[in-house]
Amino acid sequence: MRDDERNLVVYEGPDQQMVPDLMAELVSAQMHADSACPVFVRAAMAHLNLVMIHPFRDGNGRMARALQTLILGRGQILTPEFSSIEEWLGRNTSSYYDVLLGTGGGSWHPERDTHQWAMFNLVAHHMQAQTVLRRMQVAEHLWAGLTDLLDAAGLPERAAWALFDAALGLRVRRGRICARR
Repeated sequence: MRDDERNLVVYEGPDQQMVPDLMAELVSAQMHADSACPVFVRAAMAHLNLVMIHPFRDGNGRMARALQTLILGRGQILTPEFSSIEEWLGRNTSSYYDVLLGTGGGSWHPERDTHQWAMFNLVAHHMQAQTVLRRMQVAEHLWAGLTDLLDAAGLPERAAWALFDAALGLRVRRGRICARR
């Protein structure tokens, strides 16, 4: 695995002969996962294990993040804002690679401590939730301001949808406004 921003090899996977058995073990572990273990921890560990097994020439990180989201979805964490840390990782890519390097030690070492990785994932989910909360608060404040302005001007509330979209930098479309009547 490469950190292209820093031109660094951060991880070398296990011997290719081991990969089929490791993948079978990963799948089996997910099918028989201990439900007493919190779903966020199970998902983070599946992500880590797939990345560390490194079965693909390219796209291991993307597939591992997709697996993490799948496991969260199976655990009823369904909204993309809470089931995926992809956005947060996109803003913290170097930290992602650093924690993978710290956890994996640069190559296949399944005996290493994964506490740092689990904590990193939990923090990522928390930060993503905080981002969603801030967006909702901004949208709520914007909506309240727009409706106050429309009331003061004697304009219909449905105009707020067009103004709201415009304020967010979205294209104002007649069909979307008409659908809100």
